[in-house]
Amino acid sequence: MGLLPVAHARILDLAEQALDPLEMADRLGVEPSAVGPLLRVARSKLAALLALDEPPDGLDDIDPEIPGDVFIDDRDGMGWSR
Repeated sequence: MGLLPVAHARILDLAEQALDPLEMADRLGVEPSAVGPLLRVARSKLAALLALDEPPDGLDDIDPEIPGDVFIDDRDGMGWSR
């Protein structure tokens, strides 16, 4: 969680402790109405960071022993294949 902003890491930690939203708001020094949106953003950012550690869809299913079983990644316009 070191790549997350401090507030996002803290609210995720508090949520894991199963604290109620009022307690989370008090500990973070925010309005109770901010807890839900802050938690949603924190979870989204964490999911995005975790997704960076995974291969693009389909790369893990390629069998190099099968002729023609390649992955063409044209997201960057270079069209490399594997």
